[in-house]
Amino acid sequence: MQALRTKRVIASMALATSLALGVGAVGVLADSVPASAATQPSGPIVVGGIDAGFNFPGTAQGFQARIARFNKAGGLGGRQIKFLGVSDDQDSPSSELSDAQQLIQSDHVFAITPVADDVYGGATATFVDQSKTPILGYGVSEPWCNDKYAVSIVGCQQSSAGYETTASIKQIIQASKKPASQLRVAMEGYNIAAALTVSKTLGEVWQKQGANVVLNENNIPLTGASSQAPFVQAILATNPNVVFEVTGSAAAVTLAAALKAAGYKGLIYNGSSYEPAALQSEPSVASALNGVYVTNLLPTGYDNTPAVKQEQKDLKAIGAVPDIEIGTDAGYWSADLFIQLLQATKNRGVAVTPANFLATVAKGITVKPSMSGGNGPLTWPMLADQPQPCNATVQGAGTTYKLFQKFTCYNNIKVATGS
Repeated sequence: MQALRTKRVIASMALATSLALGVGAVGVLADSVPASAATQPSGPIVVGGIDAGFNFPGTAQGFQARIARFNKAGGLGGRQIKFLGVSDDQDSPSSELSDAQQLIQSDHVFAITPVADDVYGGATATFVDQSKTPILGYGVSEPWCNDKYAVSIVGCQQSSAGYETTASIKQIIQASKKPASQLRVAMEGYNIAAALTVSKTLGEVWQKQGANVVLNENNIPLTGASSQAPFVQAILATNPNVVFEVTGSAAAVTLAAALKAAGYKGLIYNGSSYEPAALQSEPSVASALNGVYVTNLLPTGYDNTPAVKQEQKDLKAIGAVPDIEIGTDAGYWSADLFIQLLQATKNRGVAVTPANFLATVAKGITVKPSMSGGNGPLTWPMLADQPQPCNATVQGAGTTYKLFQKFTCYNNIKVATGS
């Protein structure tokens, strides 16, 4: 299974490169950019992204698709967004840092975007902040919160004040067809600090909804485990009827397959394995995810809203397959928010520079979806320390997914654990 997924990632990267070279309006491979270019209120707006490709397929295509339409329509008063593409750091903190250094010190980007990564933080966050460079993307780790240089399209997912969304859990309770009081929830996740915080806070949300959390552990290595047996045995020993995988996509697929092979018949869900192309092309992935629920912080391709239809149209326009993956969504909605914040900065009557771009967010702003069914509304400063309270849920069904609940917003609550 892993070999197949590796080949798919390589193919996705190759496709991203070919698309980049073919989209003239986007100008993906940058010309030499002067050191002061990022701070100049004229000329191209140069950006580049970072992702963990095996967990976020399609990030570059999604971003390209949205900015190509923006550039074709004239850009920002004639200024085009010049996209350098997305570097795949393979969830390596050292690679992530070197990629950020390349983008800021050598490419002189206006902003690092799109970002779709499980490990953003530490030295990279410190470097980005010291460089005073905006970073915008799918921010699920703690350093995205309360950082004036970081703008997350899903808000602060690890609130220091203990704010947490109820969205995904309410939808899973609905999917279980049982009252929360009858649910025995086993949670197993990555053994990294970010996942540990997520596990604690969402465990508390489950409890506040009335469920019994029978296991809440973080033992899965970030880069892959040699055997699933220890995790499966620990989970099954608690006799759960709901298993929550607090991992990235690759680990979630592997663990789901192992649980099924061990005879587990209850509900399995995660927030990462929304990958329609994998279901169609990889029978082992389709088998592992059959019946598995996937909660999504962004609209899915199955929502069938005007925003989703426009996203698919934009993908076709750059020659890409209109296949909306988790990475595609992260890239597309990063581009959409970036564009809207650029326009809002221009509308303030100030020069569109990185500093003024960040000031637009800091002063307070609500960004509504550009079309019905899109990501949002997004409001700052609230989202600096609260998660975006919206979610969509799909369920694996053979070589496709079926929509369980379209993108819907709920109320956030406070739990005891903060980051």
